[in-house]
Amino acid sequence: MDQSPLPESAQEQNAREQIEDRRKHNVALRIVGFGCLGFLLLFASCVICIAVASNSDSPSTTSSPSTREPQPASPANRCKPAPLAIVRKIESGLTAEGGASLSRVRLVDNNDGRPWKFIGAEIVAPGMNGTRAVWATGSLDLNETAFIVTADTMAATFSIWNKPAGGAGFAAQFDDEISVAQQCP
Repeated sequence: MDQSPLPESAQEQNAREQIEDRRKHNVALRIVGFGCLGFLLLFASCVICIAVASNSDSPSTTSSPSTREPQPASPANRCKPAPLAIVRKIESGLTAEGGASLSRVRLVDNNDGRPWKFIGAEIVAPGMNGTRAVWATGSLDLNETAFIVTADTMAATFSIWNKPAGGAGFAAQFDDEISVAQQCP
C-alpha cells in the first residue's frame, strides 16, 4: 500500500486532535493531582487540629489550668451531713449550762483511709453564739462499740467525752480534718 501524505488540512486536523487529547489528558492529570494534593492538605489539617485539641487539655503558662485537673477540695466539699444517731449520742454528753443541742452538724472523713470520722457542730446554748466544736469517732455504727472522743478544746470544755489517748498527738495527726470540721458551713 502506498502511503501518500495526507493533505495538509488532514495533518493539521490530526495534530489538533493529538493536542486536544494531550490537553484532556493533562487536565485529567491536574484534577487527579489536585485531588491528591487536596486530600493531603485535608489530612494534614486534621492532624494539626487533633494535635492542638490534645494539647489544649494540658495546662499552659498563659491560660488558666484545665478543669480536668484535680482541684484541692474546699472545706465545704468535704463536709457531709452527719447521721442523726451520732448527733443524738454527742448531744447526750453536752455539759453547757441551760441545756444544749447541736446545729449545723457536719461529718468529715479522714483523708488517709483510717476509719476516723470527725463531727463538727455548733453548740446551741445560752451565751454560746456560733461556738463550734469537733468530736471524733472510729465508727458511725452505734450498735458496735462506737466511742466518741473530743477533737478540739471546745468539745473538751463543753462535753463529757474524753480526750483521745494520743492527746496533742491525736490533734496533730488529724489537724486537717479537725480544721475542716471547724469550718464546715
